[in-house]
Amino acid sequence: MQSAIDREGGSAADGQLFEIDTEHLHRDFSFLSVYVRTEQNLKEVAACLRALGLTGFGKKSSTGLGAFDLLDGTERCEWLDNVPGANAFVTLSHFVPAADDPIAGRWRVHVTFPKFHANAVSNVFKGSILMLAPGSIFRASRPRSWYGSMIPLPRPEMPRALHYALSFAVPMVWPLEAA
Repeated sequence: MQSAIDREGGSAADGQLFEIDTEHLHRDFSFLSVYVRTEQNLKEVAACLRALGLTGFGKKSSTGLGAFDLLDGTERCEWLDNVPGANAFVTLSHFVPAADDPIAGRWRVHVTFPKFHANAVSNVFKGSILMLAPGSIFRASRPRSWYGSMIPLPRPEMPRALHYALSFAVPMVWPLEAA
């Protein structure tokens, strides 16, 4: 059960309660792999992931969901970058394309209503943001490892606040006849 929050006031909406469905990994699921592109900052990235695991990640993390432990062990995964003849890429997360990102492709639009984490600002709601969904594919003569943009969302308490709208990209070969 959850209490509805008034989007204008940022507080409980007259005690309105509602139920939400949650999804979780199957109980037999033992781990999730995370791929990181870095040559020199792996320790720093691991420290950030460990800190994120303490508070949780994703929707409803403020209620305790999304917490995780980071297991030790890394291995190289060159297969993410070495794709002979790559002429396109597939995105791995929601993102907002930058002005100079490729536009020829196939994608699905997703509307999200993100919030600031915890009590960083007086009104946690960022508004609505139109993003492209994971699995979007675009043609690119030389695919890069990431695409997207950072969206400024200044607030009086956080004048330099940004919303992360980047996506890691995996190179792929998209046959020319598949338009």
